[in-house]
Amino acid sequence: MNSQKYSVIANPFAGKHDVKDRVSYLTNELKQANIVYKTFYTDTPLHASEIAKRVSKNSSAILVVGGDGTINEVISGMMKCGARAKIGIVPSGSGNDLIKPLLISPELEKSVSTIIKGTTKKIDVGRCNERYFMNIMGVGFDAAVGARMHQLRCKAKTKKGKSFYSKALFHTIMHYKSIPLKVEIDGKKYHKKFFLVSIANGTTFGGDFVIAPMADICDGSLCLVSIESISKIRFFMHLNKVKKGRILKLPEVDYEKCKKLTIRSTVEIVAQLDGEYYCAKKFDISVIPAGLEVFVPVIK
Repeated sequence: MNSQKYSVIANPFAGKHDVKDRVSYLTNELKQANIVYKTFYTDTPLHASEIAKRVSKNSSAILVVGGDGTINEVISGMMKCGARAKIGIVPSGSGNDLIKPLLISPELEKSVSTIIKGTTKKIDVGRCNERYFMNIMGVGFDAAVGARMHQLRCKAKTKKGKSFYSKALFHTIMHYKSIPLKVEIDGKKYHKKFFLVSIANGTTFGGDFVIAPMADICDGSLCLVSIESISKIRFFMHLNKVKKGRILKLPEVDYEKCKKLTIRSTVEIVAQLDGEYYCAKKFDISVIPAGLEVFVPVIK
């Protein structure tokens, strides 16, 4: 019998998949590999973080069946208690952005095979105040969409559904205004209105939008991408450039690599961390190099 002990944390409300069926396939493969495991299902927001805090120190790996938000909760729970279990990902969300720079397949069989037969890779972790992010955090337009999605989920009878994002996006397009921010990075200070400010560890958010094509999840730094106040019409005219990773060609866009930065607002504003809702007036952001070990496919 394999001496490793794995914990499976699954979010039954994630994305468009039948998560219990995916867990069943995963656990059958773990049995075939003689790996000892225990399965936990989440039932409320932040429950995944609490489970991770409880089980991570006695687990050699935590396998997450869920989307980017569930992964964020799990890793945040681990980081807060100082545990360093390996992370395996069975992508089950609607966007699944974190898997893209890691080359993890969105297909069930391939992602499970990566966990059973793959290798591991150390990646950087972003920190924002007392919270963490693995892919991208941001304030501005994308955060406003996330906040609206949070409101819609709280009002809905079901927490699962693809329509939340499209409804939130439409509402934000109609009502959003650029926000004044103070950004301090490497001794330089900027005080102006921004359409959005993204701090990227990975490259992609929202499922299709390559906001930071130059980001490297393993290089020990973060990538700041900011868009100055821009009309919504002009932004959406050039949305295809974002999808194709050519956003940096717009004159309103600035970017630079950094290890630490601060964002301030005179009033509390919303941020998104891997799609998760968070509010503050000040965001102290830094990188933890090689802070996490993740199962990734063997590249031949």
